[in-house]
Amino acid sequence: MADRPLPILAPLRWLTSTFRHLTTAFVAYHAHAPFRIRAIAWLGAVSLPLYYFVWVYVFPQPYENMPLRLAGSALCVGLALSPRWPRSLQRFYYPYVYAVLVLVLPTFFTFMLLMNQMSVAWQMSVIVALLFAALLFDTLNTVIAVFLGVGLGILAFVIVHPGAAPTWTQLENVPVLLFTLAAIRILLSFNDRFVAEEKMRAARTLAGHIAHEMRTPLLGIQLDASKARLYMPSLVDALRYARAHGWQGPVLRPAQMDLLGQSMDRIREHATSAGLIVDMLLFNARHDTIDRKGMRPIAIGRVLTTAVERYHFRPGERDKVVVTIAHDFSVLGSEVMLIHVFFNLLKNSLRAVEPYPDGRVDVRVDGAGGQAGRMGSIIIRDTGAGISAELLPDLFTAFRTTSEAGTGSGLGLAFCKLAVESSGGSIFARSPAGQGASFVMTLPMVAPDGPGSADQTNLPPETARPAMASSTGSPAIN
Repeated sequence: MADRPLPILAPLRWLTSTFRHLTTAFVAYHAHAPFRIRAIAWLGAVSLPLYYFVWVYVFPQPYENMPLRLAGSALCVGLALSPRWPRSLQRFYYPYVYAVLVLVLPTFFTFMLLMNQMSVAWQMSVIVALLFAALLFDTLNTVIAVFLGVGLGILAFVIVHPGAAPTWTQLENVPVLLFTLAAIRILLSFNDRFVAEEKMRAARTLAGHIAHEMRTPLLGIQLDASKARLYMPSLVDALRYARAHGWQGPVLRPAQMDLLGQSMDRIREHATSAGLIVDMLLFNARHDTIDRKGMRPIAIGRVLTTAVERYHFRPGERDKVVVTIAHDFSVLGSEVMLIHVFFNLLKNSLRAVEPYPDGRVDVRVDGAGGQAGRMGSIIIRDTGAGISAELLPDLFTAFRTTSEAGTGSGLGLAFCKLAVESSGGSIFARSPAGQGASFVMTLPMVAPDGPGSADQTNLPPETARPAMASSTGSPAIN
């Protein structure tokens, strides 16, 4: 009974999943065009107080309110100046954007429409406001933002005029407004979907060409490196035989022989790494969801240990990574998929600490309590320079990358988010000024089941171990 999840957890998970979906959709909708929000913010900051004079002196309306307009203008100015926000406030950027758009568009215009007795001028203004809302929100968030904003506008009107309500005749244009909004949003949705599908079709085509052109030569490199490594002892024996029978040419010394063998191993490993990167590109280009049917309970501690052992560290990197299994736990997932998640996050963290001789990457697994239905955490923290505040909100959006131009695909962290969420968890990054960066994953714990479960990993609590180098495996992409 102690391990059975509480009944309330199911609706909470649904709410969490829905909120996560809405958040992801809104962030992705604006991630590739941040200038759009700033342009609208400056437009609102100027037009809100300007139109006070239009409706008071040029085309007089029954009601106007300059303090209310100045408050909305101040909200817009704050949004327009978001690139200059302190680093500690950057994580609130998208919630602030959402709140400002709801308050300045449907809320303000609904309130003013009611206060102006549903005048024609304000009905036209509401149509424009709803058009802006349809342009600035994805489909589902448009519905939520409009209903929320209209509800707040009506509430504000009722507070200002208790008992007042628009007449039935004044509401005759509401169906027209709703139809206009629905039609605009549907057309925009089709356009957004068409653009997204074209982008993914191009990505799939490119990925297919990469796979076709690269897999065969990469396989050939792997096979040739393996054969060369296999035949090297015979080559050394032949050189010794020739030397013994009078040949005066150079002879490979033992140290040179070891270096040559290591070179062959590295060639094979690099070819394997390139092949895995091609596979990752193909997976990200072809999938926006992950099927949960093949998932099973697996121990995070064992998966992490396997990932660290298989990771291809460069010289000096293995000493920078320390893994701590505070309390191991099991999750429902795919071992291969989660290994690639750890590959991505390890590479990002090692890249961040590369310029620092004393740089460090700490990985901590903590499933304190070990009760099924609760959340366990994995934190990967580095002591690098951190992530810039303007990049932090869009970090897990596909095709957005923190790497220099031409050195990253922008798919690695998007894959991490997709993989973690497919297991019912979440992932986010935080980067306090001067304290490096941390990637935090939270995953729902499940009861261990069969080989690889948490109770079979033989990892004692609070076990800190340095990362061990491996002859196989690959860093992932970002």
